[in-house]
Amino acid sequence: MAVTSSFALIYKDVVSRLTSMATLVKFIDEDNGQLEIDKSELRPAVIFPAALLEFGAFTYEEASNGLQEATGTIQVRIPFAPYSSTSGKTPSAYLDKALGNYEVEKQVADCLHGWAPTGCSKLIRVTAVKENREIDTLRVRVLTFSISFKETVGQNVYQLTARPDPTIGTDVLLPV
Repeated sequence: MAVTSSFALIYKDVVSRLTSMATLVKFIDEDNGQLEIDKSELRPAVIFPAALLEFGAFTYEEASNGLQEATGTIQVRIPFAPYSSTSGKTPSAYLDKALGNYEVEKQVADCLHGWAPTGCSKLIRVTAVKENREIDTLRVRVLTFSISFKETVGQNVYQLTARPDPTIGTDVLLPV
């Protein structure tokens, strides 16, 4: 089956871009709840650091006959395995390794911010936050990018179309 959905095409473009340019990221996937594990599991089924992608809420406005403008967000969750302390007493070599998480986040942001997937606006980073987690000791940074694109909808929907009224001319002779 050929992929024609706007979301699927954008997803493939973003994965391709991250794979080729965000070399510090070791695992890229759709966010399917891989990080939401219960305490009986040892660790999530990802390789750290990862980039988990999810489309946020999108709004649509009618642009013209069957064409809509979509505006929304793409969220990139970047989980890291717990490493070490970042306290002021941490030796420099260990501190640099622990702070390497920010380098991964920067690489993802540099890779996506200002770049436009095929047929879309440029991705613009709008937020970067730490995810609050109470279930484990993972550190998760969440980058959110805005995006917009135009999409044709309703092409395969049959619609009734009024036919023109038939015209009866006066030049037709009817047998008597």
